[in-house]
Amino acid sequence: MKVLLADDNPLILNRFVKMAEWKNYGFDTVLTAADGIKAWTEFEKHRPQLVIVDIQMPRMTGIELAQKIFDEGADTFVYFLTSYEEYSYVKSALDLGVCGYLLKHETKKENLEKILMEVQLEIKKRKLHSRFTAEASLRALVRMLRDGAVSTDEICEYELSLPDRYNLFMLEQDHIYPIMAEIFDCETMEIEEAPLIKYVYHVINKAAAVIHTGKFQYLLLVKSGVPVTETAYEIKKELGIQFRTTFTVLIIAEQASIAVCMEKLRKNNDIAKQKYFYARSTVAHGDYIGTTRHISRGWDTFKADCWMKNKEFAKVSRWMDETFFLSFETRDEKRLGELCGYFSRLLLQYHNRIAHCTTGLPFMAYDRQAQEYWYDANSIYQWIKQKFAELVFILDNPCVNRYSEIVNLTIEYVNRNYTNSDLGLELIAQELKISANRLNVIFKKETGETIWKLIIRVRMERAKELLNMEDDKVTEICRKTGYKNISYFSKVFKDTYGLTPLEYRRRKHYEI
Repeated sequence: MKVLLADDNPLILNRFVKMAEWKNYGFDTVLTAADGIKAWTEFEKHRPQLVIVDIQMPRMTGIELAQKIFDEGADTFVYFLTSYEEYSYVKSALDLGVCGYLLKHETKKENLEKILMEVQLEIKKRKLHSRFTAEASLRALVRMLRDGAVSTDEICEYELSLPDRYNLFMLEQDHIYPIMAEIFDCETMEIEEAPLIKYVYHVINKAAAVIHTGKFQYLLLVKSGVPVTETAYEIKKELGIQFRTTFTVLIIAEQASIAVCMEKLRKNNDIAKQKYFYARSTVAHGDYIGTTRHISRGWDTFKADCWMKNKEFAKVSRWMDETFFLSFETRDEKRLGELCGYFSRLLLQYHNRIAHCTTGLPFMAYDRQAQEYWYDANSIYQWIKQKFAELVFILDNPCVNRYSEIVNLTIEYVNRNYTNSDLGLELIAQELKISANRLNVIFKKETGETIWKLIIRVRMERAKELLNMEDDKVTEICRKTGYKNISYFSKVFKDTYGLTPLEYRRRKHYEI
């Protein structure tokens, strides 16, 4: 907040500047003026919330200055500085609507700070009341837009509570694409509404209203006078830091009346869905996003099912590329959802049901790391394409189906439980309800190796991945791969790869 002090006596002016700890009461800017004209110039430039002015000044009196401030309709607290001899002016001054007066030579620090405390509290009350009114009006307008029952006359009624020109933003917490969240039964944790709204008001001083309009989504109305793009990036950055996640900010309207803001929002009713065609944590302008062109071409998954059945994987891959690219070009979010749904369910049909012939590792349609790719259309497409290629590689391998069900279950169990340091033949046989000796005979006959060798191979593959991807200490990786003894873990790793874990990590970093 800002305060303006005006007095033609430099000693008195300097005394009041130094009298209070202004920042303790929310006033981070203290402006000064030596006459009425300069005081009015400072007021017009900075619009302070509090003005303390000498009632008698050259060029323009304090009474005249107060009158001009009130004529402007400014929501400003005005106090007069006066002396005993000028007390006859005070009554007429108070009739203007000023808040009170201070005696120049008698006022002490505690008297001034008491007034500052009262002003600070009243400003907070006014802001809160104004905020509630603005939020209620914006919420009502959005509700009418959704019901399709809003007219220009109805919008104009709300201009009484929202009379300024505004910038309108849509804030959206980046989240897993809904169809992916549904299919894979995972969901982004939504930030609580109250703390987020409170923080936006704290960060954006000119915020007039913030409302929650849907899951992960908010509308922010900001009084004009601030750079629109810079404000959007500031919101995105500050929310990201505060809540440790990413946000996308869409600029709906700028420097517009509330009626124009609502009209822009109505015309861009599918703008929220358009965001999936942009990378996460983006700032975009609604005027440049464009509108959806729904794809009229038929949606024939039957032929894709036939190609999969006949192992015509190249045709499926080409069809995947064509349909995804068409949805990107047209920004057709509905078709994007259908594509993501179809291919995700296709991948799930093989999840943990087939294994790579050479590694023995099962095909995993998804894991926790995969969720990082499910936020925007292009990332989802790249993930599906990579997973489909992995699936095709296994399906094209002639030995993919050579294992019996018990062997496939064994491979699956090892891959799910390799972190268990007690994992071994006896435990696996017990879980699969088969004798250990019989299981080992069948497994070795079909795969050419013992179950213990499979366990070691799976653990070593995982250890290598962790050494490549993470900064965990080797002792931690030892634990994550099912080993209790670091020396034994290092020995097995060296027997497998010819290097100790530390040597392997150093070499990989050197290569990078």
